[in-house]
Amino acid sequence: MFGRIRQRLTLLYTILTALALASFALLFYFGLTSLLMREQEREVASYAAAVSRSAGEIIRKSERKRSEGEIEKKLKPLGGEAAFGYFLLSRDGRVVLERNTFPVARPDCLKLAESAQLEARGILSIASSEGPSRLLWIKSPVYDEGRHMGSLFVAKELDSHDHFVKRLAQTLGAAAVLFLLMAGGIGYFAAGHALVPIRRSFDAQRRFVADASHELRTPLSVIQASLDVVEKEEQARLSPFSKQVINDLKQEVRRMGRLTGDLLALARSDAAGLELQREMIDLQEMLQRAKRTMQPQAEVHQVTLALMSGDELAIWVDPDRIFQLLLVLLDNAVKYTPAGGIVSFAATRLAGGSGKVMITVADTGPGVPQADREKIFERFYRLDSSRSREGGGAGLGLAIAREIAEAHGGCISVADAPTGGSVFRVLLP
Repeated sequence: MFGRIRQRLTLLYTILTALALASFALLFYFGLTSLLMREQEREVASYAAAVSRSAGEIIRKSERKRSEGEIEKKLKPLGGEAAFGYFLLSRDGRVVLERNTFPVARPDCLKLAESAQLEARGILSIASSEGPSRLLWIKSPVYDEGRHMGSLFVAKELDSHDHFVKRLAQTLGAAAVLFLLMAGGIGYFAAGHALVPIRRSFDAQRRFVADASHELRTPLSVIQASLDVVEKEEQARLSPFSKQVINDLKQEVRRMGRLTGDLLALARSDAAGLELQREMIDLQEMLQRAKRTMQPQAEVHQVTLALMSGDELAIWVDPDRIFQLLLVLLDNAVKYTPAGGIVSFAATRLAGGSGKVMITVADTGPGVPQADREKIFERFYRLDSSRSREGGGAGLGLAIAREIAEAHGGCISVADAPTGGSVFRVLLP
């Protein structure tokens, strides 16, 4: 039990740490990449602003030479860093000057430069033999002495930026995984350390319950025997009321005996798990025995027990524990099935060669709400407290059934029955 709690605490701590790490990593990643992209945009905008001062004069000189019929000579480049490419266009869309450092992207860049928009910016994705790449571009108008002369298109390759961002994501991912593993280890250690005082308190409580249950069995046996003697020797002199009182006392003693037995079984299970004395048995024969045992109680509740008979079903289990499990499930089904209802049960071997056996107990009662299907296997949990008190239940039966199933390496579950009510399924290897 404490092992499961420790695992759950570790998982919860790891999940919370993972969410915190993921939030920090995402905020850091997107914040830094946004800052770096703004820096790239600032560089491109600064370069465009710097070269646009001489761009207007170049366009004016180019137009004057064309009007005078001079042979067009190669114009002096705008200058600046080689990382930038640009197109300088006149008002009529003629390319006056260009530096094309991205030959593959020239058609797309020229199309953007020749667009009708005077000002624009964005990112252009290009594909080449060397792989995909991106260009950050800005288009701005060019003026000379207050007169619009044309436009300037400037672009910068983002390969180094994208490479840095990719490495940043990889580094953050690796660091997050490393910290997550460390958090899992620390969480496992911290959960174990935090459970130490709880384990001590639980062990003390378990020992008390075990000792108290063990000590109660002797006086209960004495009371039961004394009542039997009184009933036998004084049968003729007892009034009907006295007989009813003795019957009620015997019933309460039996109920207390069952309760102390259940508490002792759970205390021993908590101490070192259920000790199983396995042997090969015929499960179908055990189902018949369970039906004979529960038949009187079913008749009192006016409930029909229906056993789906089958072929011999050999299984390697502890017969006493499995019989106890069957009685718990049948007792639970009979108690919660109204008069005139049916409790059907069967055992089958699953197909596929796994060798697993499925025991099913179905009733026609009110069923178990979805929200309570896990809680009913907890100790002292009762779905209907008033009915459980009337029926003498303490909420330990299904908890014991789960302990028995898990001790055999199996599991137990509950679902809605096809005909209404509930169906309990026990899967055993």
